[in-house]
Amino acid sequence: MVACLSLLLGAAYAGGAAVDVRDKMSEKLRVRMKAGGAEMVNVIVRYRKDSARENRRITRELDIRQKRIFDKLRMRAYQVPANKLEKLAKNKDVEFIAVDAPVKASSLAARQTARLPVYGSYNYVPVNPNLTVAVLDSGVSSAHADLHVAGQINIVPLAGTCDATYRDEFNGNRFDGNDGTGFWTGDWIEYDVAGRGAGYGNVTVSNGELFLDDRPNTGTRPSARRAADLSQAIAAEFSFDFRTGPGVEADEDRIAVDISSNGGYSYTTLEIFDSYEGAASGSRSYDITPYISDNTVVRFRVYDLYGGPSEYFAVDNVQITARTTADSCKLSDPYGHGTHVAGVIGGDGTLSNQAYIGVAPGATIYSVRVLDNEGNGLTSDVIAGLNWVLANAATYNIKIVNLSLGKGVDGSASEDPLVLAAEALWDAGITVVTSAGNYGRDGNFTITSPGNSPKVITVGSITDNGTGNDFSDDYVSTYSSQGPTLGDHYLKPDLIAPGNRVISPIADASKLKMDLPERVLDGNYLELSGTSMAAAMVSGTAALMLTREPGLSPDTIKARLMRSARKIDGDPTATGAGVLDIAAAMKETGALNAFHKWWVMGPSARVVDGAAEFKIDSGVGSYGVAMTAGTSFTAAVRYKTYGNPEWVGFGVDYYNANDQRISSDDLDLQSDVTTWASVSQHLTAPEGTAYVELWAWVWDDSGQNRAGYFDDFELVLDCDNGNQDCGTNLIRNGGFESGTARSPMMAMGTANDGSQTVLIEDTGILWGGDQWSAGYLWSNGYLWANDDIKGDDYVWTDGYLWSNGYLWSNGYLWSNGYLWSNGYLWSNGYLWSNGYLWSNGYLWSEAVTDDDPLFKTHSHGLLLHDD
Repeated sequence: MVACLSLLLGAAYAGGAAVDVRDKMSEKLRVRMKAGGAEMVNVIVRYRKDSARENRRITRELDIRQKRIFDKLRMRAYQVPANKLEKLAKNKDVEFIAVDAPVKASSLAARQTARLPVYGSYNYVPVNPNLTVAVLDSGVSSAHADLHVAGQINIVPLAGTCDATYRDEFNGNRFDGNDGTGFWTGDWIEYDVAGRGAGYGNVTVSNGELFLDDRPNTGTRPSARRAADLSQAIAAEFSFDFRTGPGVEADEDRIAVDISSNGGYSYTTLEIFDSYEGAASGSRSYDITPYISDNTVVRFRVYDLYGGPSEYFAVDNVQITARTTADSCKLSDPYGHGTHVAGVIGGDGTLSNQAYIGVAPGATIYSVRVLDNEGNGLTSDVIAGLNWVLANAATYNIKIVNLSLGKGVDGSASEDPLVLAAEALWDAGITVVTSAGNYGRDGNFTITSPGNSPKVITVGSITDNGTGNDFSDDYVSTYSSQGPTLGDHYLKPDLIAPGNRVISPIADASKLKMDLPERVLDGNYLELSGTSMAAAMVSGTAALMLTREPGLSPDTIKARLMRSARKIDGDPTATGAGVLDIAAAMKETGALNAFHKWWVMGPSARVVDGAAEFKIDSGVGSYGVAMTAGTSFTAAVRYKTYGNPEWVGFGVDYYNANDQRISSDDLDLQSDVTTWASVSQHLTAPEGTAYVELWAWVWDDSGQNRAGYFDDFELVLDCDNGNQDCGTNLIRNGGFESGTARSPMMAMGTANDGSQTVLIEDTGILWGGDQWSAGYLWSNGYLWANDDIKGDDYVWTDGYLWSNGYLWSNGYLWSNGYLWSNGYLWSNGYLWSNGYLWSNGYLWSEAVTDDDPLFKTHSHGLLLHDD
C-alpha cells in the first residue's frame, strides 16, 4: 500500500488543467509564497474532500507539521515551509489556504438604553436555564458567584503557578508517580483483563508515558484511574499531553477522558478522542471545579477498538492543579475578558444585590477558552473552539455562540476560514453573535472577521452617557468599527448596543483586574468598554427570545432584532439598523421562511414555432436543479407574445438518474399577451425524480414569425414545508437562498436621470417578505422607492433615501463615484481595478497590504471609553 501511494503522489499534485495557485491563497499568503525560504508559516487549509490518508501523504512529502484537525469543517491547521506553499496549493483536494492570523478580544444606564424589561413587566421572562450560551473567549471564572458556568473546554491551555499540583510524569515504569507539590490519594488503578501491573497488558507505563490499547480486540474497554483529595480547593484544572499511534483510525478508534466527584461511583465524560488519524499529538486542559471533592477521580478509558497493530493512546504530564485559598487566582480566566462578557450575558448580580445584572440573569454559560492569558490567540484556536461547539451543541443544548473577538480582514468573507466556521454553526441552527471591532476611529471598512460574514449578527457599540431613558445625548461610540465590510461591501454592523463603561463580573486576580484598578467596583466587578460588551448584550437578548419561543431560527432572531431596533439618525455603516431594543424584540412576531431560488441568467429568449429548454446552473452539473421525489416547488416565468401565435406553453420536465425523462407538468399560456406577464405553477416532484429542467413552447404554422418572448425563469424550493432538498441545495451559481437574513450588499448604480446613486440589495427580496424591506430595517417604517433605478430593480433598492436623506453624514456619495464603471456588481469576483477605496478616495494601504491588518492602528487598547 505504501508503494502505491507514493506512485500516486505526482497525480495528486498534477490536477489536470493548469491552475493559478494564487487563486487558492489569501493576499498575505501570496506575499509569503513569493518571498520563499524555509521559514515556517502558520496556515489554515480548507479541503474539497478531507482524506486522512491524503493528509499523511501531504505532510510527509512537504515536510508539513499538522497543528489541528477541524473534523466538522473540512479544515486543518498546519505549519508549512514558505517554499512549499505553492506545491501545497497545487494539490487538487486543496480548496483554499489562508494565514492563521492573530485574534484579539475585542450598568443600569446600559439596561435602560437597551430597554431591558424589568421584573414584573409584560415582556419580562426569566431565562431558560436549560438553554446554553457558549462564550468563546479567554475563559470564564466558574468561581464567581454571579455566573452559572456549566463547564469549560480549554482549546488554549491554561498556565500559571498554583498552590497545589498533583502530577505524574511517569518517570519510572510504575503506577505510583508523584511529581507535583501534592500527593495523589493512591496509585493508578487499572482495569486490564490482559495483564496486571505497569509492565504488561493493555494498560502499561513505558518510556515516560502511560499507554492504553485493547490488543487483540478484547472489547473490555481497558482503563486507568487515579484519585486526589481536592476538598480544600476552590478551583481546579485537569491537564495532560497525549499522542496517538500510527495505526489509529479516525471515527473508529476512540478514547474517553472521564471525571468523577464521588470516588468513581459515577463518571462524566469530559471528551472523546475520535478524530485523530495516525500519529498525532497534542495537549488538553479542563476546568474541573464542578467536580471538586475529597475523592475526585480522573480516568482514561478505551471507548472503542484500539485493538490493531500500532494502535495506542499514550499520555504524559498528567496534572491536577488546585487553588486552595479564597484570595488566590481563579484558573479558568487569567485574563478576565471572558468572565466580563459572560456577566453581561447572564450575570445574576448575587454579589451586588442585583445592582449589576446581565441581560439574561442566570443564563447557563459554557466556556470555550480560545484566547490566552493576554487576550490573544490564533485563528486556528477559534476555529477549533467552533469545531468543538459544532460537535457538542446537542449534548450541552448550546443555542447561542458569543464571539467578542476578531481578526483583520484579508480577502472575501467567502474564503475566510474563520467566517466559514462561524457560518457552519449558523447553518446548523446556532445563533452566532460577534463584535464589530474597536477600530471606528480609523473610519470605514474597519469591521473585523468574523463580523464581515453576511450571515452572523455583527454588533457595534453606542455610548449612552449614563443618562438612562434620555436618549438625546446617545451617540455611536467613537471606537465602534464601521462598515461596509472590506472587499465584499456588506452593510455592517447589523445593529448597535450599549458597550461603553459596562459594569460586569471580573475574575479575581485576573490581568484586567490588576491592570485597571481604577475601574474595579466592590472587588468583584469591572467597568469595560468595547463592542465585545455590546455583542454580549445581543447574545443575552437572543437567550431571552429563545426562552419565549424555543423554535426561532438564527435568521428570524437576526431579522427581529434589526426590525425592532430603535432607529436613530446617522450613517448606517456606523449605526446599523439602530439601537438594540430588547422589549421591542420580544414583541416581534415576524418569521423568516427559507426558500431557495434559481433562475436562468442572460437576455430574454425568443422562441418561434418550436421548443427551447432553459437549463439552470445550480452548481450540480449541466442538467438543471437536482431534486428528489416528493419535493414541493414553484416554477415561474415572465413572458409576452408577438403576433398572437396559435399556442404558447411553459412547463417542467422530470428526469431520473439515468437522464431519462419520466414525466412533465405543462401549463398553457395566453397567446395574445403583448406586455410582460408572470405565471407560475406550484408542483411536486414525482417518484424517481433526480433533477428537473424548465422549458417553453410556441406552436404556429402561419409562417409569419409569430413568437413568444420568455424571461426570468425561476425555480423556487419552499423550505418551510420541510423539503429535504433545502438542506443540501445551498447558494449556487445562478441562484440564491432567500428567506435568510443575509446582510445586504452595497454598490454604486445609475439612476434614470444618469446620476450616480448608492444601491442596497433589497432585504424584502433577500429575506422573503415585504415586512423585512430595507425601509423598515434602517429607517422609520417608510419603504424606499426603487422605480427610479436602471436595470434590475427587482433585486436592488435605492440606498439614497436613508432616515436622514443621505447615506453619508456629510451628504456626499463616494468620492470618485465610479467604483463600478458600469454600475453593476463585480461579477468576476475581482475588487477595484484602480485600487482605490471609498474613504476619501485614497488607498487605505494599511488594510490592504499590512501583514496584520487592523492590528497596528492607534485605536486598539484597554481604555476605549468615550468619557
